[in-house]
Amino acid sequence: MNKMIPFERSFAAHPKSQYWNYERNIGKPSDYALNSHKKCWFDCNKCGHCFDSIIKNINRGNAWCTYCHNLKLCNNDTCSTCFEKSFASHPKSQFWSNKNILQPRQIFKNTHSKYWFNCLCGHAFEIIIHNISIGDRWCSYCSIPCQKLCKDDTCTSCFEKSFASIENSKYLTNKNINPRDIIKGSEKIYTFYCNKCNNDFDMRINCVKRSNWCSFCIHKTESKFYEETIPIYPSIARQFKASWCKNNKSTFKLPYDFVIEDKNIIIELDGLGHFVQVSNWPAPKITHARDLYKMKCANENGYSIIRILQEDVWKNKFDWLQELIKMIEKITIDNIVQNVYICKNNEYNNFESELFIA
Repeated sequence: MNKMIPFERSFAAHPKSQYWNYERNIGKPSDYALNSHKKCWFDCNKCGHCFDSIIKNINRGNAWCTYCHNLKLCNNDTCSTCFEKSFASHPKSQFWSNKNILQPRQIFKNTHSKYWFNCLCGHAFEIIIHNISIGDRWCSYCSIPCQKLCKDDTCTSCFEKSFASIENSKYLTNKNINPRDIIKGSEKIYTFYCNKCNNDFDMRINCVKRSNWCSFCIHKTESKFYEETIPIYPSIARQFKASWCKNNKSTFKLPYDFVIEDKNIIIELDGLGHFVQVSNWPAPKITHARDLYKMKCANENGYSIIRILQEDVWKNKFDWLQELIKMIEKITIDNIVQNVYICKNNEYNNFESELFIA
């Protein structure tokens, strides 16, 4: 402080100089230039905290009290201001875990850092503090719907929330998957083995939870078709999927009802929903567009398509099986990719014309 600084260029000319802490600073405001890089102490006029700041930053209006700007919490346990800003003021702080190095009073209740808690359900879990204070979130094991399962095989709570508690979980085809690791409300699709018809089928876990089961057993017309055609075509398979036919908006492969792989023939058994609005089905235009898309994919990959009506098969309105055999023989002899429609009332009139427009 050897050189005299003109008053107008010293910090004494700044309005904040009145909050100068004479006990903790060396010298007076007039001893420091307005653009000094020195850190000095000040007494906040709003919250009463003593804080240090670079004089240059104060002069430029970029900084003032670190406590008022929620950059720091004091260590005074009697300070109600900092207590209210800290996580200690939140009722969930009582579940604070000893795994944490810091205490609730030492962190802001809106921090985006993760900390550990001990839930009343017996699980320890880690969560972002902000999500508790603002998002009203809590234990991922207790949440509804459940978000996480523990690895403790003796935990009855997580067992009941897992797919292992569902009887049909034993029919998962992939034995490397542990049902105890799957939340029974999951929307993920897995492959199951049907103990009644011996077919494999795909289904969402939450659908199995709701007692839904084998699509082959439920779809009676498909079962009838399969049972009557398999003695003639032993290679016929149900729910054929290929990597070259996927949903445009997802990675899911779109299924075809039947395939005779050694003849490169796909058979689609069409219900009423392919032509008119049926409850729980998309609009007919959407269904029809998907049918056309699947046909194009199949044709481009060397597969012919045969379409036949469910009602004709189920009610035996004509000798559909003999007509099917004739069409399969025709496609085999012609040895070219083609689409065939088996019906008696021109139900498929629009399919072929729209196929090349779609």
